[in-house]
Amino acid sequence: MMGAFRAAAAAIAFCAGSGALAQDSHDWSGFRVGVIGAGFVGHASDIPDGAPPAAFGISGGMLGVMGRFDFDFGRLVAGIGVDWTYNTVGGGYTGNPNSGTFHIDHTTSVLFRVGYGAARNLVYVQAGFNFSRVTTSGGPTASQDTDTVWFHSGLSQGYGRHFGAGVEHAFNRWVAGFVEYRHVFVGDELIDLGPTNPGTAHFVAAGGHTIRAGVTLRLGR
Repeated sequence: MMGAFRAAAAAIAFCAGSGALAQDSHDWSGFRVGVIGAGFVGHASDIPDGAPPAAFGISGGMLGVMGRFDFDFGRLVAGIGVDWTYNTVGGGYTGNPNSGTFHIDHTTSVLFRVGYGAARNLVYVQAGFNFSRVTTSGGPTASQDTDTVWFHSGLSQGYGRHFGAGVEHAFNRWVAGFVEYRHVFVGDELIDLGPTNPGTAHFVAAGGHTIRAGVTLRLGR
């Protein structure tokens, strides 16, 4: 009789443990939308024709929205996503004979990620491309020229990309939050900042580091 009671108690304990484990697991499959906040610290370089090159720091904040679709294969999770951020990232320099400024207006990123899920947590790595609209100025201080250009993804000039890692936690079936690091190369472009200073093309490049945090909501099931 005591043996039967022990066997029943063991079965109940096993079932309870299995139920707790199932309750603490999470299916990452599905489409999510969310909001993002980030900080950016990096550098830019300006190499004008016929003038000394300049390197200077850029920094600022980023705020935006995102969408992502994930596939859950058990412990392995793979996904693709896109995000858009409005940026206050910028900086400038004062030199002789030239001065200049650099500002990232907004950025669209496409990302691919793969991660390992454990209970409600997901640790992942990711990489992708970014497309940034940039406003830059340069030339003698009294006659600055300003231009707005796209630093876009491609196989030559303007090649923007990023890679990084992060962790995501599911608070429940629908809501999750994440924190991640990205190393970003914004891109590079040869820019003619005329007409005030014709023939003074500038080769401009930028890159840096971001810490991003966000909250996502799963749509559908």
